[in-house]
Amino acid sequence: MPDQRVPQPGRLDAWSAHVIQVGRLPVVLLMNDASLYTLLVNAAGLTDFRSFVQILLISVRAVWSWHGVTFEAAEHPVVVFRRTNRSLMGSMNDAARCLRWHYDSSIEGSRPFDLAHVQGMLNEMPYKGIGYGCPKDRLAQLLAAEG
Repeated sequence: MPDQRVPQPGRLDAWSAHVIQVGRLPVVLLMNDASLYTLLVNAAGLTDFRSFVQILLISVRAVWSWHGVTFEAAEHPVVVFRRTNRSLMGSMNDAARCLRWHYDSSIEGSRPFDLAHVQGMLNEMPYKGIGYGCPKDRLAQLLAAEG
């Protein structure tokens, strides 16, 4: 397959994914290209790409509905491209480091590791790629402009 680029980087309907091993837990870190909003998916038990895509679309639909926006999964084909946006890759690396830090500190502090809690914290963390805004606020702005 020739090297294909995302036609419009930073699109609201574009997500980037990275699989990270956190302790013994495989986690898929999904980051929205436009807002840097992050979803963390426990990948234990995922056996194929189709089941991963279903979880992705269900998760996106849930986030959109929290913002009062309808998301119809059937209207959004899933196409896989190689990431090329270095700023986005840097933001994803920052999120991965933060995820691992929270895991390590929970182990050291004998606390349970809560993936949903870390996801919330990542979405309130400022990123240079969106002008030091937080993904939660940026996504809300973008979805309000879409609606």
